[in-house]
Amino acid sequence: MTIKAVLHRLIVKPIDIETYDETRAKLKELGLEYGRTEESKYHHTQIDQGTVLDVGPTAFLDYVKRHDLPVPVAKGMLVTYARHSGKAIKDGEVEVVILNDEDILAVHLGE
Repeated sequence: MTIKAVLHRLIVKPIDIETYDETRAKLKELGLEYGRTEESKYHHTQIDQGTVLDVGPTAFLDYVKRHDLPVPVAKGMLVTYARHSGKAIKDGEVEVVILNDEDILAVHLGE
């Protein structure tokens, strides 16, 4: 990764639509590719979960200090973030979203 989060930002890799959508996952498994239309590009942006790649040094600082708690988000965690928030960019071949710490709505702790 050639990009690093600064201040209260997080870098999140959105969940790939092929792994999010069961039909697309099955097609990919069979070696078939689903055509990309404007509608499918729009649906891709509707996915609001991803894996945290980097956390800025001041992310969640107000929350942590005010409530005397540990930082709630770390690298590698699966998070849900506010839809249409942040800035989508490409880091090489990987699409990532740069979010403010306040855009994180939930952390998925597993089953």
